Amino acid sequence: MKSLRWLSILLLGCILLGCSRGGTSRLYLRYDSAKDFPTLQEKIGINLAVPPFKDERFDKLYIGYLAPLTGGYTYYKSEPFPLEKAIQDSLSDVLSPRGIKTVPVPGWNGQPDTLKGLEADSILMVEFKKFWIEGNVGVLGTDIKASMSLLIRLG
Repeated sequence: MKSLRWLSILLLGCILLGCSRGGTSRLYLRYDSAKDFPTLQEKIGINLAVPPFKDERFDKLYIGYLAPLTGGYTYYKSEPFPLEKAIQDSLSDVLSPRGIKTVPVPGWNGQPDTLKGLEADSILMVEFKKFWIEGNVGVLGTDIKASMSLLIRLG
């Protein structure tokens, strides 16, 4: 009887450990606006200069994790990678249908006088201070907690 009990415990342990999965998954990031921005073009102009976004997070490889009941974390990466590119591409996708063209400014040093040669009405700078998503699977569902801290400059 004891051997049958230990065998069943061993079998149950193998089943539970076989269900756990760790690894890395890609999380496709995009923005779908719920409301339209009717006066956005009037405020920022037709051409928006966009220098490369700055990622000042500690861990730039991952943007979060999911902790299932069975153990083993699944970490998330942004798609496209890195996060700056994902957010910048999403911004272009949102602004293009509204008549606003994004103009990349790859090597801008932050000085206003260096923008004179650009055909842009305004410029948008974004710095990522924090961007993290935590998912914890429970018996009744999954709790998702997302936290972001962005520094946005529009001029």
